Amino acid sequence: MESGMFRRRLGETNHIDGINNSHANGDTEEGSYKAKTFKKYRYPKRFIILVFLVVMIIAANYMGIIGISSKLEYMLKLSDSVIKRRLVTTGAVAADNLECSQIGRDILLRHGSAVDAAIATLLCCHNIHPHSSGIGGSSIIIIYDPKENKTVVINAKAVSPAKGTHEVRMNITAVGPLSIGIPGEIMGYWEAHQRYGKLPWKELFAPSIAMLEKGVGMTKDGVKSAEFVKLRLSERSNETLEDAYPELCEIFCHENGEVRQEGEIIHRLTYLQTLRKIAKYGADYLYSGEGAELLISDLQKQGSILTLDDLKNYQPLIMESLKQQIADGIVLHTTADHSGGILLAFILKTLQGYNITRESFSAANEVKTYHLLTEIFKFSSTIYHSVGDARFTKDMDKTLKTYYSENFIQSVHNFIDPTKTQDAELYNKFVSDSFGQGRDEGTTHVSVLGPDGDAVSITSSINHYYGSLIYSKRTGIILNNAMNSFFVDGLYNLMEPGKIPASGSAPSILFKNGDVVLVIGSSGGDRISSTLAMVVMELFSLNKTLTEAVRAKRYYHDWLTTSLVHESDFPEHIINQLRDNYGHVVIPRRNLISAVQAIYKDPTIGKIIAHSDERKQGKACLVKQTVLPDSIL
Repeated sequence: MESGMFRRRLGETNHIDGINNSHANGDTEEGSYKAKTFKKYRYPKRFIILVFLVVMIIAANYMGIIGISSKLEYMLKLSDSVIKRRLVTTGAVAADNLECSQIGRDILLRHGSAVDAAIATLLCCHNIHPHSSGIGGSSIIIIYDPKENKTVVINAKAVSPAKGTHEVRMNITAVGPLSIGIPGEIMGYWEAHQRYGKLPWKELFAPSIAMLEKGVGMTKDGVKSAEFVKLRLSERSNETLEDAYPELCEIFCHENGEVRQEGEIIHRLTYLQTLRKIAKYGADYLYSGEGAELLISDLQKQGSILTLDDLKNYQPLIMESLKQQIADGIVLHTTADHSGGILLAFILKTLQGYNITRESFSAANEVKTYHLLTEIFKFSSTIYHSVGDARFTKDMDKTLKTYYSENFIQSVHNFIDPTKTQDAELYNKFVSDSFGQGRDEGTTHVSVLGPDGDAVSITSSINHYYGSLIYSKRTGIILNNAMNSFFVDGLYNLMEPGKIPASGSAPSILFKNGDVVLVIGSSGGDRISSTLAMVVMELFSLNKTLTEAVRAKRYYHDWLTTSLVHESDFPEHIINQLRDNYGHVVIPRRNLISAVQAIYKDPTIGKIIAHSDERKQGKACLVKQTVLPDSIL
């Protein structure tokens, strides 16, 4: 019998079908163009087909091929199948923008792979949300290949340059030229496409190139992020964006330094040329060709320590996924090593021991349950500051496996006091003695489930909003500030040449009895793992629909302030009791905590549901195709 943590009812009533439900996630344009065309002209089509069938029957009768009764029976059967031809959902794309989800859907409808769709979708996301992601950043990808029946991780995260040392890290401010890591985004796409792509590389770029040719409107999130950057610069260093980073402000600001407003069209012509050349020449253009020379020249003029050799030597890591059984029949596949996947595995494994059900969130029990969740989140944030690139730390692999082992989970259960929280230092001593500084804001996630059963979960990041704020004028690329994610103190996550900093990214694929049941991921840095754990809990433990699970109110534990940070509209009575009765420090968050993109496939009936987080104006698309009844085949 499955534990309460992962009992799941059959089907969901609140589904996204893109045609029949105009209120679900706003995905009113999810059906394929072919599907809509079929509906519009179905009667002429049927008439033509019937005439054709009659002609064929007469010809067959004349030639004595089949008997008259068989002919009539077959004709009626085939004509009836045309009338009953129906649309079925065969896949989905979930991104933080409807147009980008549609681009991914169209790639799948052209028989592209899930990897093809993910790349095309993210290139669009980079256009729409340049404050969150871009080809000057990095990504981590988990791919399910149904032919091989295995998952593979492609780690294309930003890497410390050859001159990147701990001494350099001590001089890195949150942004600026020294904060730039070697970008891995395009090389990660290239590696994934070489292995799993179906459509030509250049075709994946065509929709985003067409979009850039017209210009792209400034989004609400883009405006808010730029205003946030201006405020942070003013508060931290008494600088203005236009004075400190004029190249970037030239794109996103007016001449007076004011941020462009929502809907204003931005033309990034230099970036357009760069994208065209990457589409034509492949990743080499940006890593060893003319694009690399232009990029490095621009960056070094602004004080970066990146070199041409750094770009030429960059290679994504091909890794095994972390596999963790978190309930009967449910197996989590996520990213390992220095990513948030370890934290997600830890949280879900720890939750399993509490047998969370709907009763856990009844009026009598809900505050106690939220207290237990908060305590688990405290441990996960402590673990986050105790991991690092296993290639640089002896026995790190063994240490990481310890964090989701039965013995460690049991010791956490024993440590947690169900009646009150404890001093922050006790959690730190329980796990490690390291402290960190970095956190992510500029992140985007895309989830894809293909008609062939392949799946991709990919999280892309430039780290902070607008990354390092460094803009390459001759390539149009906004660079990451990933080196800020190295810690200034501690044991494991210290800056070294060629090292990957710790990351909260946790792209994941969940399986039930061997079949894909959930493709999920989120933006939000060190808040990602707790967010994903809450969605998984809502979905499987509380039998919520995917839409309800993604929309549920969120909070997380912030290690630096040792506080419970919650969305402003989180139920007040719960927050008050957590503070007054359990001793938690609680703080409302003014900015976005996280944004989830998820696809659920019902393991019993095969129904596919997709949902993108409205917190970032996300909208998903389903892949719909016309099929004939099995009886006619």
